[in-house]
Amino acid sequence: MNKRNLFNRTLILFFAIILAVPAFWVVRGKVEPQRSLMEYRVLTVFPSLSFKDFKTSLKRVFQGKLGEAGTLFFNQFRDLTYQNHFERAVNEQLPLRSQGIQLSKNLTRQIIRSAYVFADDPAIPADNRNIVFEDREQALLFPQPEVFRKADQADIDVKIDYYDTSIKLHQNQNFYAFYIEVIEDSAHNPLNQYFRNADAGRSFPYFMENKPEDLRVEALLLNSYEDQLKYFYRTDHHWNVRGMLLGYEKIYNMLAENYPDITPMQTHDTIYTFPDIEFHGRWARAVFYQIKPGDVFEVPLLNLPPYKIYDIEGNELDYNHKDEYLAGDYSRAPFADHYIEYNGKDVDFLEYVFENGTDRNLLIIGDSFTNAIEPLLASHYHHTYAVDIRHYPDYYFSLSEFLSTHDVDDILVLGGPSVVMHQWRWTINP
Repeated sequence: MNKRNLFNRTLILFFAIILAVPAFWVVRGKVEPQRSLMEYRVLTVFPSLSFKDFKTSLKRVFQGKLGEAGTLFFNQFRDLTYQNHFERAVNEQLPLRSQGIQLSKNLTRQIIRSAYVFADDPAIPADNRNIVFEDREQALLFPQPEVFRKADQADIDVKIDYYDTSIKLHQNQNFYAFYIEVIEDSAHNPLNQYFRNADAGRSFPYFMENKPEDLRVEALLLNSYEDQLKYFYRTDHHWNVRGMLLGYEKIYNMLAENYPDITPMQTHDTIYTFPDIEFHGRWARAVFYQIKPGDVFEVPLLNLPPYKIYDIEGNELDYNHKDEYLAGDYSRAPFADHYIEYNGKDVDFLEYVFENGTDRNLLIIGDSFTNAIEPLLASHYHHTYAVDIRHYPDYYFSLSEFLSTHDVDDILVLGGPSVVMHQWRWTINP
């Protein structure tokens, strides 16, 4: 076979693969959007054309109104929305797409490892984007350090002002914050020395020095690199069962200072380990890396009083999949987000109602860190409201408006640096 024939056949094969996607789409008909566990998002499906407009344009053709027919039919293509949507669908519906991405990432990792074979770096990039890094000795994935500059300090100052104004306006409520130090803001991130202005644990002491006096603050701090391994997943940014239970103990003791009749701390009989789950969380999913070994997925088995959960409209919810998990009904797919699936996904608002004899109510403002701990904290209150401001329109949440319709005694801001110290997407408007 000469070179020209080889080139032609290769070219034909290339276009056959590309055209196979829309051809396959036509043959299979309409499909519902599918969620990719590897990417933890819904993949784009092929857009549909307006049959009504197409039918009407044909009528105009037979009526001799060619200009009107063309305008009617081609209007759906003029702003390029259809074409862009179609282009994304071609990419995301490509046969064996996930396998191709996985293969590409694996090859990239081998090239990176070859480049670092004679280096003594404490961690190396997990892919070519240099966002997630790998500690090869500990089989740990973690992000690059965050920075702490004048702009970040000013951002914290704004958040402190919001706290101060809120406390002065709402003197009948107790204000608390629980800070979870994550590795990207910690002094123990192995890559701090390579990043100019790395936070390296500087932002939280600044916050503590300048916070309002009446804001009671507790924290789960990383006192060593080993604490990251102990209290957090190795492939995910969330706290593991040990971190969550330690956080619960610290928060309980903080709340108890102004809540003398608080019920005793919840205890657990055992920590259950799912034997067939090898958890690869957010950092693994970001770089398509099934690092070995994956995380062990463990949960506390609790005996909580009966309770109900409601959404913002007052509808009762079956919020999480704890019962299904404990019955063995869960995904075994790579990169399944077991933390979110077990504890419940992020939503704008939840209301927990416990009939435990108390009339005290709690408001929790936070992110996905709260999902695992909400039932434990809520068990000490009658009503507990959990708010994730990211899911409110324009990230707007008015504390005054909320308190005008909800009787709340204690207000707890719970989460990492973005939630507790910074204003973007977690701004609490007084």
